[in-house]
Amino acid sequence: ASKYDKNGDKLVTYAEFCAAIEGGPVAAAEPARAVLTRADRVEEAFRKQVLAGSTSLRRAFLKLDKDRSAHISPAELERVLRGAGIAV
Repeated sequence: ASKYDKNGDKLVTYAEFCAAIEGGPVAAAEPARAVLTRADRVEEAFRKQVLAGSTSLRRAFLKLDKDRSAHISPAELERVLRGAGIAV
């Protein structure tokens, strides 16, 4: 399971999303690391894209959940990553 998809169902629920986002960026959690990995940079770009202009985690989640299924699908996540200029 990934950091965002804790139960491994290939969907991210609102609870999983909140837990991952509130955990803070990887770089802030590990200040001793001098070099960020590509995954760290992708996560930072993702956070900036998702949280930009959002006044709450619910609004940020809804920005991703376009079909309002209460889950973020791989296709919805891919759309956001591409929007942030991240090749997937």
